[in-house]
Amino acid sequence: MQHGLVKTSSSKHFSNFNLSVSVSPLSNESAGTSCMCRTILSMSGSRSSMISDPLVYTKASHVRVTFSDDGPLGRVKYAVTCYFAKGFEALRRACCPSELDFLRSLSRCSDWNAQGGKSNAYFAKSLDDRFIIKGLTKTELESFIKLAPEYFKYLSESNGTRSPTCLAKIWGSIRLQQSILKEGRNREWTFWLWRTFCSNAMLQGFMT
Repeated sequence: MQHGLVKTSSSKHFSNFNLSVSVSPLSNESAGTSCMCRTILSMSGSRSSMISDPLVYTKASHVRVTFSDDGPLGRVKYAVTCYFAKGFEALRRACCPSELDFLRSLSRCSDWNAQGGKSNAYFAKSLDDRFIIKGLTKTELESFIKLAPEYFKYLSESNGTRSPTCLAKIWGSIRLQQSILKEGRNREWTFWLWRTFCSNAMLQGFMT
């Protein structure tokens, strides 16, 4: 996996950015399920108002966003798949003060040489030290999709009862696909987004 993928691009590069976004569900979603998900996403985010049916998270469709960019390599097309997008957004609303702050953190990242693991997976960290990005294998992604119902159920119950947990929370699961039209070259990456357990921001919060 190529390092530096998540580093912030220069402003000059973004001056050539042409956005054409289309969002489409990757799985069928009933009207009832869609309504329930909208109810979840409209919650204030307080832990006491968490969901009554935690499995509604996993019934929501994945979301795919496509866009293109004119740059030095010519036109490049991108496709971003957000797995369980509505569920993860609702989870972040229950645990994070601001979705905008979450996106700002992820907009500036750098490679991270994590020590101690045996998977040789790609890691990156947000520059504010709040979030970790981990590269996933196809097997890891497939396993998570199968286990997602229990994952969301556990976290929703934990938040609803204010029970402490040592589980490292996954805040998003994303696949990025890149197509360089001029070269006919396609690349693909899949990531997990984690909250850093001992970030500087969290430690400062404990000390105040």
